[in-house]
Amino acid sequence: MFVCGCLEPGCDGVGDYVVRLGTALVSPHMEVYILALNDTYIENVAAEKRNTAQGSIQVRRFPSVMAWHKKSEQALHFVREVSPEVLSLQYVPYSFHKKGLPFSLNNWLGALSGEFRSHVMLHEIWLDSPAGWKQGVAAFLQRRLIRKMIGMMKPVVVNVSVSYDRDALAKIGICADVLPLFGNVCPDTAIQPGRKSMLPERDVPTVLYFGAAPKGAFRQIFTNEVLGFCKKDFRGIRLVFTGGEAQAKAAFFEVLKASLRGYPCEILDLGFLPGGEISRLMRQCDAGISKSKPRYLGKSGAAAAMLEHGLPVWLPRWNGKEELGVSFRSELVFSTLQAALYSSRQPYRSLLAEVAERFIGQFQVEPSVKMEVGI
Repeated sequence: MFVCGCLEPGCDGVGDYVVRLGTALVSPHMEVYILALNDTYIENVAAEKRNTAQGSIQVRRFPSVMAWHKKSEQALHFVREVSPEVLSLQYVPYSFHKKGLPFSLNNWLGALSGEFRSHVMLHEIWLDSPAGWKQGVAAFLQRRLIRKMIGMMKPVVVNVSVSYDRDALAKIGICADVLPLFGNVCPDTAIQPGRKSMLPERDVPTVLYFGAAPKGAFRQIFTNEVLGFCKKDFRGIRLVFTGGEAQAKAAFFEVLKASLRGYPCEILDLGFLPGGEISRLMRQCDAGISKSKPRYLGKSGAAAAMLEHGLPVWLPRWNGKEELGVSFRSELVFSTLQAALYSSRQPYRSLLAEVAERFIGQFQVEPSVKMEVGI
């Protein structure tokens, strides 16, 4: 049984991750359940069934507006009724509390302490660069909550997606293993031949960006690099945007157009697209853009999806020297837009089956090194 915060399709990265991982695991010999404890997209408790080719996944979703003491009792009943062999907590502080301080979650986990073999995947840990004293206090409390949670649950394995988080946890006495992230974009509709192109035919380098519009220093780096490329390549460039909030994108486009005035630059905003259509788009672009910090690149489901699709990735925040938080196809990650666009892409290769096998294999043998956890 996976435990996460939200399960609205396409609206929560961890929720989508859990569903894809669960889909890869479910079989006639393995039942998979998912419990969403703080779902912001529903108003009432929802019992659902997610059908897969190998079987169905039973889902129970509890709304964020429901009082913790009420949903705690019902959620405990659901877990005990299923009695899973492994209870896997998929943790992001803000998934369970809007300020990233899920004290109620810890209390709920304490009620289950010792009843089930457990696992924890820490997708996020604590604020690593707190700004001001309030964030500093929040980061301190987030660390304490994680240490207490691990101490109560005594998980068989603790996983993180990048080595930076593993090393940070080691400093507070928690041993964790890196479990790589797979892409958050399903490729099924893209691998079928003969489909019509999503983009007009043009002999121009095409770059894909999806998510929230660039802002602050990152926006300046982005704009300067695109301008520099247009000055060197007479064909210009086509920037394809998908996802993100429309008003913020519109403001960014105005800044970008003003900076690139006089140069051939086409901007296409495709809005929100289903995963399969994003996958098709990735196959038709020449490079993708990731807004991640270098050490956190391995946390980005979007970056993982681009690399799975063999798409070269421009990482604007990378200086080309800092260690990258990803091992899969790191040769496709570049610090300049020009290098990404002038490189060769690779064939599609999904990490999902490999990660699923590694995930489930962790529970076959007890770990040889015990965690040293103190409060």
